[in-house]
Order: sequence, then C-alpha cells, then structure tokens
Amino acid sequence: MRGIALMMIFIDHIPGNSFARFTLQAVGFNDAAEVFVFLAGLSAALAYGSAFDRSGFIAGSRKVFGRVAKIYVTHVVLFLVVAAMVVGAARVFGDPMYLDVISAGVFETEPLTALMRVVTLTFQPTYLDILPLYVVLLSAVPLLLMLAKVHLLLPLGASVTLFAVAQFVDINLPNYPTVAVWYFNPAAWQLLFVLGFTLGCASRAGHTLPRLPIVTAAAVLVVIVSALVAAPWRALPGLADAVLVPASFVPAIDKTNLAPLRLLNLLAQAWLFAVLVPRNAAFLNSGVATLLSSAGKKSLEIFALGIVLSFAGMIALTELGHSFMFHVLVTALGISLMLGTAHFMERRDSVARARARADATGAERTA
Repeated sequence: MRGIALMMIFIDHIPGNSFARFTLQAVGFNDAAEVFVFLAGLSAALAYGSAFDRSGFIAGSRKVFGRVAKIYVTHVVLFLVVAAMVVGAARVFGDPMYLDVISAGVFETEPLTALMRVVTLTFQPTYLDILPLYVVLLSAVPLLLMLAKVHLLLPLGASVTLFAVAQFVDINLPNYPTVAVWYFNPAAWQLLFVLGFTLGCASRAGHTLPRLPIVTAAAVLVVIVSALVAAPWRALPGLADAVLVPASFVPAIDKTNLAPLRLLNLLAQAWLFAVLVPRNAAFLNSGVATLLSSAGKKSLEIFALGIVLSFAGMIALTELGHSFMFHVLVTALGISLMLGTAHFMERRDSVARARARADATGAERTA
C-alpha cells in the first residue's frame, strides 16, 4: 500500500496530469499523503520497537535519529536538485514561470536568508514539504515508545489532545517566503502517524483487529458518501457541473490542519483494507504487487525519485503540450523508472544479504 501511495503522489504532483482523476484525491476527502503518513507511523513501530527492546533506549534512539538524519539530508539534496532543474528549465526555455514553482527567485534577492531557511526546514515550496514533516514525526518515536511502555494507548491519548488543540488554536511552524506556515501542520498530522504507530505497537503485543460488522458498514458508508461528495465523474466530458452535494453543504476540508473528514475517510479506507483483504490474497503475490512492495520498502529513495520525476514531467508537459498521449508517456515512464529502481535496489540488497550469510557460514566452518 505504501508503494501504491508513492505512485499516486508522483501522479498528483504533475500539474494537470489526466491520471490524477483516478487517485485517492479524486474519489474522496483525503489523498495519498494521509496514507503515506499513516503507514509511516505503523512501520516506525514495527521497525524500531524491536530495536528498543533488544538494544535499549540509547541505542534504539541512535538508530531512529540516524534515520532522521538520512531523511534530513535527502530533503536538502532533493531541494537543491529540484532548484537546479527549475532554474535550468527557466534559462533553457526562457520561461521565468519555472522559478515561481518553488519560489527560486528569492535565491537572487535574499540568497543567505533562503539558504538558511532551507537548512532549517522553514523554506518549503510546493511538493517539497512532506519530508520535513517526516523528520519531525520520526524524531518523536523514542518518546512515543517510552509512553507506550507505560500504556499502549497513552501516546494516542496525548496525540488526540494535541490534534484537538490544533483544530482551534493556531499551532504551526514558520515557513518562507510565500506561505507563512508549514503546509502539513505537524501538530495536526501527528495524529495520523501516532494512529499508525499505536496499531503497530498493538500488533507487536499480539493484538489483532476485531471483526466488527457495524464498523465495517460505517466505513463503507463513509467511503461512499465521500465519493459522492467528491463527484469524480465530473472529469468526464459534459459532467463538469454534475454534483450531488453542493459545496456549501460540505464543511471545510482543510489539508494543512488535517480536517476531521480527511482523517475519517482515511480510517475508513484503512479499516476496509484490513478486514476485507486477507493476508494470503493471490494478488498480493503477483508481479506488480511485488514491485510495489519493493517501492514501499525503499520509500525514502523512491519518494525522492518520484519528486524529481514529477518536476521533470511538469517541464516536459509544459514544453511538449498536454495531449493525452504525452500524459500517458510521462506517467508510464515515471512509474516504470520508480518501480525499476526499487526492484534494482531490492535485488542488490538480496545479493548483499546472501553474500553476508555465505561469509558468516564460511567463518563458522573455518573456526
């Protein structure tokens, strides 16, 4: 599922992409970003919970912050790569519009301030704002694990409280230069991360998800209602104004502060996937699913590659035109490169693990 989310994020990040009509954002209140953050919390509990149990708090924290440092460096490098791409496109094609995409013009007017803002994560232009959120959320994992040792639901209780406060009080981190605050407010989005984290801890403790028909029915209702409100059929010719629920009837669906409807929609989707898709479902072992799983395992690298490819796709479509065939070509090429890279990295790691096992076996025999 994380691999699918990465593909959807790539598609959604190409402005005007026809295939964005088929991603989560077109059929409900939430999009792939919520899935990505939710699964990040789940995987953090599974990945680091065991490390803390085996090695203790200090060594476990060192592992967490080693990952945080890698994400931070990836974000900064990614920012520089994207900035070089848009500056290069602006010069080659003589179109200053490209500079506006990430507000690159401030590097000419206020270079030192802009650079300082980049390294302090307070310069987050469009599409370069998810990894800073992940840095903040993952940094909280040692504290969350400490709270979970006291009681499994203690992290979730604290998280719900902070989320509730963030809905009514202006709690956010500063941003620059066009938007004053982070697009993904950590005080709100942390709830998704902690929900996933709590489920991961519950799984490690041996708890299983109960089968509650009433909850399943409610989840189906939420998914259907959200789809009716989103009205994805409006993308079809002649149906642009065919809405069943007027916009005035729908409460604000703010993404920055994770509007409750977005959260509810994500939870409904997660519940239905968990209770309706068996672990031994045949499609989970298909070739496509294996490739998507490889992408999910290498989420940081594939996410970064997807961002670069989405900017490349934006430039290509801007210069070549937005015909449907170009949309197909750009989207197919981008997804193929992401899945191909993930497969290569997975094979490389498998070979390295096999070589390490062989070396260890040889050392035992020698001894």
